[in-house]
Amino acid sequence: MGEKTGEIKGKSKEIEGEVKGKVKEVEGEIKGKTKEVEGKIKGKLSKD
Repeated sequence: MGEKTGEIKGKSKEIEGEVKGKVKEVEGEIKGKTKEVEGKIKGKLSKD
């Protein structure tokens, strides 16, 4: 019984880590895209 609980806790920590990693990855992508779009908008504004 105790082994199973430890296994489940280990797995949930692993999954939690993966989820957090994915969230950070997506956040990074969103920030990158936002900066890209901001740069394009600023570029267009300064051209006009």
